[in-house]
Amino acid sequence: NNNNNNNNNIFLTYSCQLLTSHDNGTARTIKQQTVTCPFRIPLGSNLPPSCEFKEFSIAYYLEVYHDGRLLPNTHKEITLAPPKPQITVPIPCKVTGSNDIMMICSLQKSFYSGRDCPLVPISISLTNPKQKHIKAVTAQLMQTVSLNGIKCENEIFTAVLNEITENTKENEINAKCEVVLPANLLTTFVPNQNGQPDNFPSVAITYEFRMTAQMKGATTPNIRLSVPIGIE
Repeated sequence: NNNNNNNNNIFLTYSCQLLTSHDNGTARTIKQQTVTCPFRIPLGSNLPPSCEFKEFSIAYYLEVYHDGRLLPNTHKEITLAPPKPQITVPIPCKVTGSNDIMMICSLQKSFYSGRDCPLVPISISLTNPKQKHIKAVTAQLMQTVSLNGIKCENEIFTAVLNEITENTKENEINAKCEVVLPANLLTTFVPNQNGQPDNFPSVAITYEFRMTAQMKGATTPNIRLSVPIGIE
């Protein structure tokens, strides 16, 4: 659904037969007022998840038909989540800026959940050999959403890391910091392009921390580092 022009585009339908008029050649008679029909629909692992943004939304619905007619009260929205991620230990990220200032950041694991485990520990190491003035270090959580190659960025929050002393000139800084994730973040989703039908929308949802060491003085630029994080 493209919210800019309210166009609804159906990119997937799947039919599953629950009951037929005959059972092994014998006419089927249903005497009960209520019939239970367990069923399963194979969804695969590459469908875009249910999501809603200002620019677009993706929704899934379940409907039951009888003799070609939609039965009352059977139009039900269902929420589709992405596959469970494989959690790994990520490689530390590092950058060297002007005046040989180096920043290294690392996470304990590749995925975190704002609902189940909102605290994200971040290990930060700063090497400041020329003892330049570091005003503060911040962590900005950014969400990048891509629809068919068109990207937009959303700032989730920016936090000052109070575990690192403000206005410091120390030549070696090692800190264990923590930030808290919101509980309502959409999960990370990166599609596998192999085997995906052409009519599927290509949707990707990714996150990163943008770490910034804010330097004092116009001649010393800030040190910036991108640290990817997955949300489950």
